Amino acid sequence: MDHRVDIYALGAMGYELLAGRVPFDGVTPTAAMMMRLAGPPASVTTLRADVPANLVDVIIKCLAANKADRYESAAEVIRALNGETTTTRGRTTRTFTVEKTAQTAQRQPPRY
Repeated sequence: MDHRVDIYALGAMGYELLAGRVPFDGVTPTAAMMMRLAGPPASVTTLRADVPANLVDVIIKCLAANKADRYESAAEVIRALNGETTTTRGRTTRTFTVEKTAQTAQRQPPRY
């Protein structure tokens, strides 16, 4: 285990906040583990259609079974949530455009 276990935990928490249930559940802890080993959880959008696809993609990547397929750091998660291109070990992941409202488009970054 390494720091990416925290990335996984962030994905599990995000999934539960959006879906209203944990990503992997079972009658016993062993049953929940077997569900985890069987594959990814049910898509959040099947439980809540109003969740943006890009947010679902970030959560699913956080929940990747193979730690090498997860984000390398929390900074990468933040960049992905902001719609920026991220790379993990030299591989470019999916990019998307975040819609900006008129209010956010008018904000200027601070000048130092």
